[in-house]
Amino acid sequence: MEIWKNVTGFEGLYQVSNIGRVKSLGRYRERKDGLLIKVKEKVLMVRTDSKGYEKVDLTKGGKRKTVLVHRVVAQAFIPNSNNKPQVNHKDGNKKNNKVSNLEWNTISENIKHAHETGLINSSLLKGEENINAKLSEMQIRYIRENYIPKDREFGTRALSKQYGVSQNAISKIVNYKTWRGVI
Repeated sequence: MEIWKNVTGFEGLYQVSNIGRVKSLGRYRERKDGLLIKVKEKVLMVRTDSKGYEKVDLTKGGKRKTVLVHRVVAQAFIPNSNNKPQVNHKDGNKKNNKVSNLEWNTISENIKHAHETGLINSSLLKGEENINAKLSEMQIRYIRENYIPKDREFGTRALSKQYGVSQNAISKIVNYKTWRGVI
């Protein structure tokens, strides 16, 4: 059974259903010339954004806002007591916006899910999230803080042996050519 709830921030204007449909509610709206016209209730047509997510345009006070369907479904139907910032499609299908297919996630939970389900290539992930990473962020900081050029104990050669990576890798780390996001 389809259940409808108000879209957060657009109460009385738009509703979203537990199966992922969005509708505008019947109402009267004022035209630019001041005349009131009747707007019939209707289910909105969705568009797909460049990342494959479904979106719709909502208007309030003459201003249009584009919203992602899966987010408005989650906001209306799924409590977010831990204040997680992202909505995950459990089955990986970005067009399946049923409430039963959605969950609130952290960024790292969402990335982990995408990796486990094969939705993203793990080699494209940065830092420790990359499956090919040999060092941790803590090790990167240690290398940068303790590196001394041409030193027997803390030079390029010594650090490369200590961490099992090439001298070139150490050089790129200390010169911020790799791991730029780690300070």
